[in-house]
Amino acid sequence: AAAIVVISLTSIGITIYEQRKQNIKIKSMAASSISVKVLRNEVEHILESSELLPGDVMLIPRDGMLLCCDAVLVSGSALVNECSLTGESIPVSKASIPYTSKFIYESGDIAEVKVSEDHLYDGNKDKKYSLYCGTT
Repeated sequence: AAAIVVISLTSIGITIYEQRKQNIKIKSMAASSISVKVLRNEVEHILESSELLPGDVMLIPRDGMLLCCDAVLVSGSALVNECSLTGESIPVSKASIPYTSKFIYESGDIAEVKVSEDHLYDGNKDKKYSLYCGTT
């Protein structure tokens, strides 16, 4: 009986420690701000993530980054580690949303991103095009 109590208390202690550690990490992420490349009005800017506005187009580096906000992938594809959200141990493949015009950012050419007016983004249906805050 004593062994069961010791094991139970140890398990509870570890669980409390992990929860507090995750809460501290979440609070620090919410308070932190990182520099991101953004297209705003067809002009490239480097802004702090706290200055992002709806409709800004973030340029994600090829070597990846910790996402500072939720986003929709409008061009290309991505391999995203969502284990902090879903608990899955393998990265998830994301594709660009099919109802946008092609966004071109190669050789310095920048094209405007246009979303089809007859389709609205739906957070539930369009998860395979969505990138979530806190994932890499």
